[in-house]
Amino acid sequence: MIKKAAFILLFAGSVFAQSTHSKLKDPDLLKKFQDISNKILCTCGCNLPLYYCNHIGHCNGWPMRQIIDELLAEGKSQKFIEDGFIKGFPSEMVDNHKAFTLARSEQYSYLVPMFKKGLGEAGKTEPDSKWPQILAALTGLVFLGVYMLYIRNKIRTKPNPDSSIDSETRNEILKKIEKED
Repeated sequence: MIKKAAFILLFAGSVFAQSTHSKLKDPDLLKKFQDISNKILCTCGCNLPLYYCNHIGHCNGWPMRQIIDELLAEGKSQKFIEDGFIKGFPSEMVDNHKAFTLARSEQYSYLVPMFKKGLGEAGKTEPDSKWPQILAALTGLVFLGVYMLYIRNKIRTKPNPDSSIDSETRNEILKKIEKED
């Protein structure tokens, strides 16, 4: 019973640990927040999408979340925000916009150049190219095909119990069976 309770508590804790931090209340904006923060990697070193990074204290995810919150609330498009993180936001925006207030603070000021230049392709959680998935699928199909051929040949090469005796012996056995009837 204690093991079950401990498991439930551990499992429940891991479920709640995957929450995200947004001040947005509108469900549509929250969905956009989730989409954006699932596509951008947190820069704190955890190698998780920003949506799942749950570090507390000094974490680069906090200013990044604030930027997403503020820009979505202001009406900026999802594409504008994603492109800003990957390719860089306009310098004037980073220097003056309220969305970057936390990033400009003393404890996070080292992030300002990163927001101006962008994270680059390394900041995405998944690459633009689908070739890795295509190659993985094709490799899987090739292995499946080879395995199916192996099984088919293995079945074909199994000895048939009827063919393991020669025809003379088979005829003798059949004659004995007929005599017994």
